[in-house]
Amino acid sequence: MKPLCLLLMTPVVFTNVLKKNVDLGCPDPPVKKGFQADKYVGTWYEIAKMPVPFQINQKCVTAKYVMKDNGRIGVFNRAIDIESGEIIIAIEGEAYPPDPEVPAKLKVEFPTSNSTYNTGDYWVLDTDYNTYSVVYACTSIGGVFRRESCWILARKRTLPNETIDKLFNFLDTNGINSKKLTMTNQINCD
Repeated sequence: MKPLCLLLMTPVVFTNVLKKNVDLGCPDPPVKKGFQADKYVGTWYEIAKMPVPFQINQKCVTAKYVMKDNGRIGVFNRAIDIESGEIIIAIEGEAYPPDPEVPAKLKVEFPTSNSTYNTGDYWVLDTDYNTYSVVYACTSIGGVFRRESCWILARKRTLPNETIDKLFNFLDTNGINSKKLTMTNQINCD
């Protein structure tokens, strides 16, 4: 009877160990209530990010958002290559809320070289529009793993440490591991 009991308990124990040590699926954090795109547009500086392949060896990362005539938000990302010092216009795209009832849950489309679009989530979790913004995207892979992106943005090249700590705490409280974020170099950018 003991071996059968142990056998039946193994999946439960294994699942509990996995939950504590591996990110299972995506969290469902709250997004900014009453998000107003017209107040959000303008230039944002990347303060911290979860590293993603398309941002390797970059510093001085900025995102400029503009309202477009078609009602969408134009997205213009810019960075400096750390090795060459050259300015990279990384990508231009458009953002829009698929559900107007939840305007902070945006989709972003970036054109590819073969005339198609890469589409991803861009959820504004929190912003005061004038100082900081917290952006998150997550794709669940079979409900077992997640591929996530997160950015802390600011209207200036720096944020006070207490603000960064507050935002990291906000992420952790909402199931997003702030320890995965790395700080972005915003020095010698001009």
